[in-house]
Amino acid sequence: MFATDFVSTHHNQSPQNVRVSTVSSSDLLFPSPWLLVPTGSYNGYFDWVPKHLRVGPWSVSSIIALPLILLGAMWSTTSTRRPTAAAYPSFAFCTSAYPPAFSWFWLYNVIVTCWMAFVLGRNIRHEGWAMPYTTFTVWSWTMLLLRHALTALAALPIPLFYDEVDTTRYGFRVISQLAECLRCPALLNSVVVFVVWNLVLAPGIYLTLETTTKRKQFIRWLFQFNLINQHFLSLPLAITSAIVSAPRQFTDADLW
Repeated sequence: MFATDFVSTHHNQSPQNVRVSTVSSSDLLFPSPWLLVPTGSYNGYFDWVPKHLRVGPWSVSSIIALPLILLGAMWSTTSTRRPTAAAYPSFAFCTSAYPPAFSWFWLYNVIVTCWMAFVLGRNIRHEGWAMPYTTFTVWSWTMLLLRHALTALAALPIPLFYDEVDTTRYGFRVISQLAECLRCPALLNSVVVFVVWNLVLAPGIYLTLETTTKRKQFIRWLFQFNLINQHFLSLPLAITSAIVSAPRQFTDADLW
């Protein structure tokens, strides 16, 4: 997953002209090799990974297991064994925690939304629409972008979605509840990206590189504009969005 992330994020910045293959969603349905680059090793950086793990093919058991895991997760959200409604509150009560329009934290959400959209636009301009979304990092970044955007929209006076529960301020009720659904997942995804990339994968890749030249090239990649934003800046932005700008305690509802 993160190896694919590495290839997709940086293939246009490579010191060598590596041909990156296109991948369609139908490729996931068949047990055949699924390669973005020849032999599954980008510029030789992943030669340390056994070839059968880089090249494949997908096993039939994985094709069966992945949909079953998804169906199991969906079933668990509607299971009769889940807590009662009283113990499992909705997100409706969260509207009052949102920063009012034109406050400092509201402006923060607007500015960060524009900034994150600009960074994502750079991904799409260089790599197209499909390639960035083969990566966990870009999905995480997009979710965090939506969280900031929805938090800002929730405070706007849109009469169609006037919040009759909280008549002291305009509450974009539908949007605010969508934002609440993203509060915990956006934070957890950013933690995963930051920890796995910066504390596990990046040091691991660096230590496996055999030449000083490759190590220097890799260090330069680590400090590319999009990489700094999506692998480093995403965590403080997620913490600010989930805990600081519109604070509330996490509840069982966040485990949806």
